[in-house]
Amino acid sequence: MPEDWDDLFAVASDPLIWEQHPESDRYKEDVFKIFFREALESGGAFVIIEESTNHWIHPVLWLRPGKI
Repeated sequence: MPEDWDDLFAVASDPLIWEQHPESDRYKEDVFKIFFREALESGGAFVIIEESTNHWIHPVLWLRPGKI
């Protein structure tokens, strides 16, 4: 959801999360905004939340149809 941007980007702005990812600059806000928009448009966005603390621990991910 668009209202989740602040919480999500707070987690996703850590360069170490993306260090071994093919898009290793995704921690940058302008790059992550594209990812976030595409995730919302895909209808398959989700986030992992630590149940005991209710803190976000992983940025949004999604599976594109036909790509795993």
